[in-house]
Amino acid sequence: TLIDESNWNTDRFVNLSADKAGSSVYLSQKELAQRLTMEPSQSFDLSNHRQCKFGSATLQGYYPEEPNKVNQDRSLIKTVDCKHNAPSIWFSVFDGHGPYGHLCSEYVASNIVELFEKHECLGITTHKALQKAHQRAHKLLTSNHDIDTTQSGTTAATILLNKNTITGSNVGDSSCILGYRKLNNEMGTKLLCTEHTPFRADELERIQKAGGLVMTTEQRDGVELLHQNWTTDNPPRIWSTSKDKFPGCGFTRSIGDDVAHTLGVTALPETFKHTINSQDHVLIVATDGVTECKYNLLFHMASGLPPPAGILTMPIASFPVFPSLCCIQL
Repeated sequence: TLIDESNWNTDRFVNLSADKAGSSVYLSQKELAQRLTMEPSQSFDLSNHRQCKFGSATLQGYYPEEPNKVNQDRSLIKTVDCKHNAPSIWFSVFDGHGPYGHLCSEYVASNIVELFEKHECLGITTHKALQKAHQRAHKLLTSNHDIDTTQSGTTAATILLNKNTITGSNVGDSSCILGYRKLNNEMGTKLLCTEHTPFRADELERIQKAGGLVMTTEQRDGVELLHQNWTTDNPPRIWSTSKDKFPGCGFTRSIGDDVAHTLGVTALPETFKHTINSQDHVLIVATDGVTECKYNLLFHMASGLPPPAGILTMPIASFPVFPSLCCIQL
């Protein structure tokens, strides 16, 4: 499974980076292994005598023109002592972006749990504590003179697991995804949160009300007619009205990103709750470098099952992405 280091080997990544003929697109198995970082798997007792296993991994992306580009992703797995509940396990991924995105994701990963615990101890709900912790992290990061957040920041996706209850939050275009077994024993997938991009009408409206321009890069360059029939292959981005083309971000919520926040981007997370049932099998908290894969393939890998017939793998290593995830097998 994904969380078992003996089974999650680089052969699977070689397959993911192969074309239909099975030849490597860019990276060899050895090169992929050097880019893969994993945290040891651990266990946690749920209620009803059920136990989960969890771990995390990140695969450094590959930019042909900058092969040693630093991995800006960070993951976080930590025990949290909640004042009104039994100890919980905190799972987060942070997807840094911009020139100093690695510093932004590292800063938030190092401080977010402590900020949450401080607010949770005030007696407010878990949902409200998650919101306040992320907003406070944004204020602290943007006021930190050692990190330039003018056009750098991070997204954040979090799951807090307490017995059979999942409470989570999301800021940006990372995801929290549930894999479950259908009645026919096939794997199904469900997004526990939605990604914050201009594809969402309410997010688009907030950006435009704040004075941000929303269009594709080609529309911004004047080589494509203005329209809103955008696709994921050519997504809309947020721009200022300046002649200089910035910030050009594809997310509508983030931590950091001073310029983008003047254009309607916000650090306020959306929160969600889910009660684990007997059909639920695996949880994945992932950056968009992972969710660009096909969900069904991802969860078959997480469950140790062979991929369904007809599913072609995405050539991960041929794209400049940094896939990172926390995986919880229920």
